[in-house]
Amino acid sequence: MASVSRLFDATELTHIPVMEASEAGEQRLRGLLSGAKARRLLSR
Repeated sequence: MASVSRLFDATELTHIPVMEASEAGEQRLRGLLSGAKARRLLSR
C-alpha cells in the first residue's frame, strides 16, 4: 500500500484503476481507488 501512496504523491492522479485478470487472460475493471482513501488507510 505504501507504493500506491507514493504513486499518488508523485503524480497528480486522484484515482487509479483496479484491474482484475480472468482465467482467460481478459482484463476487467474492478473499480477505482482514491488517493484520499489510500492516505486514510495508511494513517491508521
